[in-house]
Formats: sequence, C-alpha cells, structure tokens
Amino acid sequence: MSSSDEIQSPSSMAKAIRDIKNHCLASLVFLVWDILVTYEVEVEYIWPKPRRSFFKWLFFYLRYFNLFCQIWHQIAIQSLTSGQSSMCKAWFIYSTVVSQASFTAIEVILAARVFALFNKSYRVAYCLAILITGEVATMAINAAHTIPLMPQDGVCVVMKPPKEIMNYSILLGFIVFKHVVAVRAGWGRTPIVLLIIRDSTSVYVVMIVLTGFILAHCELQDDCTIVMFFWLMSISSASGCRLIINMQQLASITSKRHGTPGLFTTDLEVEMSCRTMSMVA
Repeated sequence: MSSSDEIQSPSSMAKAIRDIKNHCLASLVFLVWDILVTYEVEVEYIWPKPRRSFFKWLFFYLRYFNLFCQIWHQIAIQSLTSGQSSMCKAWFIYSTVVSQASFTAIEVILAARVFALFNKSYRVAYCLAILITGEVATMAINAAHTIPLMPQDGVCVVMKPPKEIMNYSILLGFIVFKHVVAVRAGWGRTPIVLLIIRDSTSVYVVMIVLTGFILAHCELQDDCTIVMFFWLMSISSASGCRLIINMQQLASITSKRHGTPGLFTTDLEVEMSCRTMSMVA
C-alpha cells in the first residue's frame, strides 16, 4: 500500500500535516541561522558593492527573497494542507517558478565561474546560455503537461523532481576539465582555481543529495514531498550566497596581498576571476 493510500485516514492525514508544518518551520530556522552566521561577512563584502553590481542583487535575491518566501510559507501552510484542488494547482505553479528561479540563480553563478576559467570564451558562454535556457524551457513544458494531471484531493505536493542535476553535472565537468588544463599549465593550485573547484563540487554534492531525496519521495508517492521544496528554498539560498561571499572574500584578500586595491573594482565575478588568474599565472 502506498503512502498516498495510507494518508487518507484522519490520523495519518493529521500526522502528515503536522510533519509538513514542522519541516516548514525547521527550514525557515535553518535559513535564519545561515543568515545570522554569514551576516558579518555580508556587510563587509556585499553591502559596499555599487548599485549596478549584478552579483550584489543576485545575492540579495537568493538571501532575502527566499527568506520572505519562507516566512510567507508559515502563513500559507494552512491553505496548502487543505486539500483544495485549485489551491494545489496554484501552489504547483508557484513552487515550480520559485524553485526554478533559485536553481537558475545558482547556475548563473557557476556558469560565470566556468566562463572565467575558460578565459571568457564566448563559445563556452553560448553553450552555457543554451544549457540554462533549455532547462528553463523544459521545466515550463513539463509544468504545462503536469498541471492538468494534478490530483483532485489530498495534501498539495510537488509531483515532479527537478532535472537540474544534469546541468550541474555538465557545469562541474567544464570546471574539472579546466582544472586539469590548469594543472598542466602550472597554476592549478592557485587559490582562485582551488576555490572554484571546492565550491562547485560542494554545491554539486548538495544538489545531488537534495535531488536524491526528492526522487525518493516521488518514487514512494509520498504526499509529504512538499517538505523538500521548503528545504530546497533554504539550501539553495545558503549555497548560492556562500558561492558569492567566498569569491568576494578571495578577491579582497588577493587584492590586499598584491597591493593592487584597484584590481577588483569591478563587481563582476567573471572579471575578478580572470584578473586574479592573470595575476597569479
């Protein structure tokens, strides 16, 4: 008997709703904790960036938009567990758009690093742009086909697992390939390359574990799959923000060490990466 059948009893339904609410609150607590832990470096490295800074606004989006969504979830959870078909469809559209936006934001950060490692090759840039655009289009098509198939009752769930793991694999493959080339060129152990490899691998591992949990919930037809969306919001926020913070910290430290304060005046992470590589090569 599947969890979908079991959950129809009042006691099982009450337990599922209670678990969902607990996970919703726990994911918010985790996100708030991460914000507090990194708040000092955020103020030091992110806030001083100019208003035209792309990565500054991307950081604020990942951090505070996701925080706003998580706070809103605490209020909306009552409706999400009501079992109304119209509410479930609206929730599915919302969760698809918001989760895709978070994934895409992280992919843009990773893509910028790949672009920098390949010396701003426009062929690589076009490849990455097609990759990310294709992912967004696939998600939109998948959502359009899935929405009419939404169940008419039961707890609202996220029915389909994300397919972004393929993109992370390709992006990581680009980075690893460039790392091998870098080692042969003699600058594979420089801070910038090691940081990019470490951060990208960490994000990949986190996302593949998260995707594994989502796949497991979907395979088991677990009506509590919605809890993975709450954790996705918090984990993607923490991962994306730390990617940006780490690069900003390295740029500042390297700039001070080499006595070139103007070297990193541009905010674009691509420029920071390329210039740092040129300096340490």
